[in-house]
Amino acid sequence: MNPVIFREYDIRGVADRDLTAEVTRDIGQGLGTILRRAGATDVALGRDCRLHSPRLHQALLAGLLATGLEVVDVGIVPSPLLYFAVHHLGLGGGVEITGSHNPETDNGFKLLRGTRSLHGRELQGLRQLIERRDFLHGAGTVREHSIQAAYLDFARSRLRLGPRRFKVVIDAGNGTGGVVAEPLLRSLGFSVHGLYCEMDGRFPHHLPDPTVPEHLTELIAEVRRQGAELGLAFDGDADRLAVVDSQGRIIWGDQLMILLARAILVEEPGASFVCEVKSSKALYDEIERAGGKAIMWRVGHTQIKEKMREVGAALGGEMSGHLFFAHRYLGFDDAIYAAARLLELLSFSEQPLAQHVDSLPQLHNTPEIRIPVDESSKFELVHRAVAYLRQLPGAQVIEIDGARAHFPGAWALVRASNTQPALVLRFEAETAAGLAAVRSEVEGTLTRLQRELLAEESPVAPSAPPAQPSAQAAPLAQSAPQAAPLAQASPPRPEVEFFYDLASPYCYLAATQLAGIAERTGATVRFVPVVLGRILSAAAAAQASPAKQRYLQADLARWARRLKVPLITPSRLPMNTMQALRLCVQAAQRSPEAHRALALRLFHAYWAADQDLLDRRVLERALQEADLPPAELLDGCSRPEVRDALRDHTEAAITRGVFGVPSFIVAGELFWGNDRLDFVEAALRGTP
Repeated sequence: MNPVIFREYDIRGVADRDLTAEVTRDIGQGLGTILRRAGATDVALGRDCRLHSPRLHQALLAGLLATGLEVVDVGIVPSPLLYFAVHHLGLGGGVEITGSHNPETDNGFKLLRGTRSLHGRELQGLRQLIERRDFLHGAGTVREHSIQAAYLDFARSRLRLGPRRFKVVIDAGNGTGGVVAEPLLRSLGFSVHGLYCEMDGRFPHHLPDPTVPEHLTELIAEVRRQGAELGLAFDGDADRLAVVDSQGRIIWGDQLMILLARAILVEEPGASFVCEVKSSKALYDEIERAGGKAIMWRVGHTQIKEKMREVGAALGGEMSGHLFFAHRYLGFDDAIYAAARLLELLSFSEQPLAQHVDSLPQLHNTPEIRIPVDESSKFELVHRAVAYLRQLPGAQVIEIDGARAHFPGAWALVRASNTQPALVLRFEAETAAGLAAVRSEVEGTLTRLQRELLAEESPVAPSAPPAQPSAQAAPLAQSAPQAAPLAQASPPRPEVEFFYDLASPYCYLAATQLAGIAERTGATVRFVPVVLGRILSAAAAAQASPAKQRYLQADLARWARRLKVPLITPSRLPMNTMQALRLCVQAAQRSPEAHRALALRLFHAYWAADQDLLDRRVLERALQEADLPPAELLDGCSRPEVRDALRDHTEAAITRGVFGVPSFIVAGELFWGNDRLDFVEAALRGTP
């Protein structure tokens, strides 16, 4: 099984090379196992129209059935209909077989546990589960269920149309969206002309990727030929939307968000909106101007959906055309429903779409720019770019996802791609000259930074001076050369070892900060569980006096306020953490990611939620949330090799000079205490 197919948001690969019958069956059985362990009894299964989707469907179905699930087969449907089926039928999960906008040779799977997407660490956990062959077994059943009629009825029930109707052209790119969008929009009274709405998995006219301007040329021509007000383009599984107006202009996702947010704010004053970090500054300004709250967040449809749930946002969106309506809808990305909401907006207005577009702020910007780099170097490049950008005059750097640097009249984005070995750049300015300047400055700097990395790797390479703001940085350079391809590099990632016991509140405070340090430095954090009592015994530590205990309690409260993390005094103090630490030992044997996830959940359970770490139910819940098998690991706590491993961790820490926790070792240097994290971060950066 090729591990690369497990991406940040889904599983994707070349169908006839990576997604064999055996691999696909294992993915089905792995997903089924995860769902069963989460308490699910049923799952929705859908597929797109690609030529290999029937083969993948057969293998995936066999894997799901082998776990004892009831499979509700909804047939050939766009991804939003699969998501709708899980909501509408109250199912325990779902999987859509789709290659989305990718070439016809590709295919993949979008996975749900409940109504939430599996992504990131969860997908890596699925991969590891498959590699361990850690499957549940059973005899499932399958039933077919057509969902389209229910979807159309529900979508219509969530729309409130005005009196005006007009002509619309749809380009579905021979994907699955046209056969649903056409009947929906016609039933609403619009005149619809279909372009490539017949499903054909060969995609004979163009790839179903509406983010590529060349794929929209026929739609633009057809809108003019038909005298239509606008054109709608869907990707292959209809979760992304692009729009063109009667003048041939492409209205991207962040521009659509402005129009849709204005309409929502009339209905729901003060509403919140989640916008990705690549979006135009105009989007944030216009939402605030209309009385809404614009929240900048990370790129990725799963990231946007989770943030929307957290803040109760009415709408979320990405420049790529993913639009997530929670306002009068279910919160997932549905390009068909989003198209209908755009038509709803226009149906109340006497102005055609082109005049609405005329009202949008006019800024100069680039599309998303992707520059290939080595996978192992991309995060270090972003880290160095952050440090460089902070030196530029007037720069304000936002580090939500990579670095978004705002200057007077311009901004630049540098981030590492979640799905490819590439850097993602975007630039915007109030003037064409400003755009050229900021692009030239940043792209030139990235080239210099890449040379530095290569020089550090190769002892025979000439040493390059550190990148400094160019002589033209204030003001920024006035010309913009073409982006130079960046060379490949593989710098070693710095590592910090984190020695902890769950019984220590200072370890808890430190643990909450390590993910941020790792993200800023590109470092690997290795959690090492130890037994604090043995550490203190070896260090001949005396019991703290009552005065010191009072001081420590006040000190902990100060630190919790500074770090903005919850902290209580547990009702069970002190706590015997031996069993919980043995669970962490077993989690570490599976993967560093599983270990970190479990340790953080156990820290939170004790120090923030006042839960008993000797209560089997508390431990089972933490294991389930970390995607670990509770019964197996709890039984494993009594195994001699697990007890010995925890003892060995502790003795090795003492040998290396650890005398208390939290302790950190970076390149052989010991740091003790959560108040030394600044020094830890500096050591990881290689600065004094």
